[in-house]
Amino acid sequence: MQAELSKIFRVHSYEIDFDRKLQPLSLLNYLQDTAGDHAALLGFSIFDLIERNLTWILSRYHLKITRYPAFGEKVSVITWPAGKNKLLFLREFEARDKEEGRCALASSGWILFDLKKRRPVRPEKILRSFPVNNRRAITDDFRPLPKVNKANLRSLFRVRADDLDLNRHVNHARYMEWALETVPEELRGDYQPLEIESQFREAARYGDSIICRTRIAAGEPSPTFIHQILRKKDGKELTRLRTRWEQFP
Repeated sequence: MQAELSKIFRVHSYEIDFDRKLQPLSLLNYLQDTAGDHAALLGFSIFDLIERNLTWILSRYHLKITRYPAFGEKVSVITWPAGKNKLLFLREFEARDKEEGRCALASSGWILFDLKKRRPVRPEKILRSFPVNNRRAITDDFRPLPKVNKANLRSLFRVRADDLDLNRHVNHARYMEWALETVPEELRGDYQPLEIESQFREAARYGDSIICRTRIAAGEPSPTFIHQILRKKDGKELTRLRTRWEQFP
């Protein structure tokens, strides 16, 4: 079995921002697409799992971006399984540009969930079927992210049909997009997000009204924000995030 998978993408016009650079959401889609193809080759795609009353649920995500590729560039994404961390199945990513330099790294933690019993399945039950590479793209033990006690910023969103994944939950990239949207416009004009950490706790569904609360983290070398995404009707915490921003090079 293939221990890792590499896939090449070309940056299209509908995937770029005002500076002609790849948008974070588009990069996340590249990573997700590559992971899905690799899982399918290993026989553990979400389509394979649903037939066994199982599914993948994303719990943690840590993305570091060193460079945003520009319109027309080719981006190579490499992904591999990296063992487990307690109940989390680890999957790692590297994105490389045309000169084979790293432009992004990511580490993710997934829960294998039994749809019939409504509980997680321990990852070692399936790891024997995977060609595991214990190398981590980002060393992260996925400790809990901080909570937003007092928000400086607040935005409202509504879950659309286009936001949903195959589990009929909001796709993980959409939570990150909501968090980035709360950052002040004056900062977004000169800065870009170079690090995004996410801790997914509950799922949002179609029609939910969503509140994204954000506070500015003090004492950081570059602008850093702590985000909390809640469901409006019951105040349930759905996701915690932390984003770090730096000026355009």
